[in-house]
Amino acid sequence: MIRLESIITGLKISFIESVLVILLVFVSQLSASGFGETDSVFYNNDDIFIVDSIKISGNEKTENHVISRELNFNIGDTVNGKMLNFCRERIYSLGLFSNVKIIPQKAGDYTEIEINLRESWYIYPLPVLNIENSSFKRASYGFNLLIKNFRGKNETISTFITFGYNPTVSLQYQVPLLFPDLDISFLSRIFYGKAKNKSLKAEKILGREFNNKLYGGEIILGKRLNIYNSVYAMAAYNYQEADIPEDNFKNKICRVPSLGVSYELDTRDLKQFPAEGYFITGQWLYNGFGINNRKYSIIKADYREYRRITENLLTKWRLTGRHAFGKNIPAYDYSFFGYDEIVRGHKDDVREGNNYLMASFEVKYPVIEDWDVSVKLPLLPKSLTSARVAIYIETFGDTGLTFNNNDKVSLKQLYSGYGAGLTFLVLPYNVFRVAYAFNEYSKGEIIFATGFSF
Repeated sequence: MIRLESIITGLKISFIESVLVILLVFVSQLSASGFGETDSVFYNNDDIFIVDSIKISGNEKTENHVISRELNFNIGDTVNGKMLNFCRERIYSLGLFSNVKIIPQKAGDYTEIEINLRESWYIYPLPVLNIENSSFKRASYGFNLLIKNFRGKNETISTFITFGYNPTVSLQYQVPLLFPDLDISFLSRIFYGKAKNKSLKAEKILGREFNNKLYGGEIILGKRLNIYNSVYAMAAYNYQEADIPEDNFKNKICRVPSLGVSYELDTRDLKQFPAEGYFITGQWLYNGFGINNRKYSIIKADYREYRRITENLLTKWRLTGRHAFGKNIPAYDYSFFGYDEIVRGHKDDVREGNNYLMASFEVKYPVIEDWDVSVKLPLLPKSLTSARVAIYIETFGDTGLTFNNNDKVSLKQLYSGYGAGLTFLVLPYNVFRVAYAFNEYSKGEIIFATGFSF
């Protein structure tokens, strides 16, 4: 299945997010002047409460059920401070609020758990600059218009348009609760665009770089079994037309329908930047169904674990792999490094095969861990200039390899990188990262990116 993330590759920089990071972090240092205030913790991890009632306040637009489904307790349950902290982070993870407080209000033996929220700004365009292979000649530019929390149900409408090297347009709609009684989610996406070929092997066989015209769409239905476990079923159709035929096909048109299933276990606290928990996914896609003599499968697995070494020193690691097998796999659906997945230190090193395997490890330490910032600026609503700000310093190491199904795999094929960097969180808007990485030959590179590494 072609996903838009596979079409738009390279460096992703949002100018609005970058400006907000610099502005809000600077303002957070001026708290003594009254511009920012630290968030408050109203309980310790070991404090115990019996929940007699739950009160949700501050959600002027968001419906209560959007918040309550992130809680791992109900009325009558006994909870401790660690559970309340977990729920606070899960509500933050919705990406709808710039501040979340969970406050146990005690009156004698009666305890009310108050969830106090500050809603964020929900409609904004994000400028996008995509630079492939660190070359401005391969730059795509445009914007992503987000309408979040549509109708107060945590629905998201996204329009993505780019020009330049890889011009594309896409429209996506997502709702976590299409059928609330059944806890069924829904996502649909359509896209159209032109993209340069990703496969260096195909270019070598054909003798030159070539373009692909593509369009298609997908539908994903999800069923949340409980707060941690979900299953998904997906259907997609992708049309791709190369301006010259692929090496092993008589025509240049590729039509690929797909069906797939996946499973997800997610026990992370703050999904945008977890401190504790697991994230485990497995996916199987069946593609082609014999159309144009294509019939192949893709299996993906991803294991991530997040741990506290001490109160402030955090670590995380990841193991992931992708396996493509079957009859007449198109060049664009091989397993790649250098696009969606990179080994830091080799970000512009494109490698491909039927399969990839990768392992990553990071240690991070907070410079600013959790700062509630609210700034008054002319012409801008306060909901747009309020955020949860944090800065972390990190060290990391990656290693991985790509190989074909009949290849003999050796540890000598691994290529690796290591380095250090800073991560800036401006929640609920985004995460911005800057890092410097070395490969195994001590050659360095700078990395700018939005979103967390894993």
